[in-house]
Amino acid sequence: MSADEEDLTPGNNDDEIFTPVDRISDLQIEKVDASKDAVAGETYTYTLTITNLGPSDIDVMDMVISDTIPLSTTFHGPSSPDICEDDDGDRTVICQYLAPAPLVSGDFTTIELYVDIDANVATGTVISNTAYVDGLDPDPDRANNVTIPPVETTVVRSSDLSIDKFDAGKDAVVGEVYSYTIVISNTGPSDTTGGCGYRYITNRYSV
Repeated sequence: MSADEEDLTPGNNDDEIFTPVDRISDLQIEKVDASKDAVAGETYTYTLTITNLGPSDIDVMDMVISDTIPLSTTFHGPSSPDICEDDDGDRTVICQYLAPAPLVSGDFTTIELYVDIDANVATGTVISNTAYVDGLDPDPDRANNVTIPPVETTVVRSSDLSIDKFDAGKDAVVGEVYSYTIVISNTGPSDTTGGCGYRYITNRYSV
């Protein structure tokens, strides 16, 4: 500020205001399964979608995603190597992005998680899964930082059984006992218990 007249106190002609700027990012997480039954003994896919509802942008490296994988499963891996890991073996998988990238207000990012279903899980078993997201910036609505209700998936079994029969590798002799070996194999992917059986049919030859 200046004027033609002499200013007796020029020291008060300038003013400066410092206004702090904060970032607020409302993070939301959603989780879906593969929209089909999980098969015991196979790998199953879950998809996590993290959306930034704003109003501020956030760097993906400032987010932490955690996923408590279901009982009767083993963590197989993420779609992008080295993003997710289960170091402690406590069934909680931690996912963090390794390179900076802005997740602008209104945008989303996805992570695919793979779990191996135990081969001995019984048909009809329901496995439950929950995921969380957290960020360094203040979040005005933390209710959407967790997948509620949990994702529930039904497990079924699928077992490919085969049978082979072998003789004793020699000619049979009239009047003697002759042996056959029957081999029943399960090539999976699921275990099978109690429901396996076979019928032995004897062919007789007489003169």
